[in-house]
Amino acid sequence: MVLARDAVYLLADAITRANSSNPADIRKALAETKGFQGITGEITFDELGNPIKPVIIMRMFQGKASYYQSLLPPDFIITE
Repeated sequence: MVLARDAVYLLADAITRANSSNPADIRKALAETKGFQGITGEITFDELGNPIKPVIIMRMFQGKASYYQSLLPPDFIITE
């Protein structure tokens, strides 16, 4: 649910920055996103359009989820 909230607020932020409802303008504003503060962490898009944000890895054991590890950029950046 929080990922959906971040997506909606990120889109609203891009529309505001684009000052337009034109899809091309919104896409450009999304691509230029740097440091957007969402519930799931700070979101920035790289030159390939990949979101760069913290990742939290959870572990499932005997049917229960528990925190395992956090990865912060640039530890997991995909460059292909």
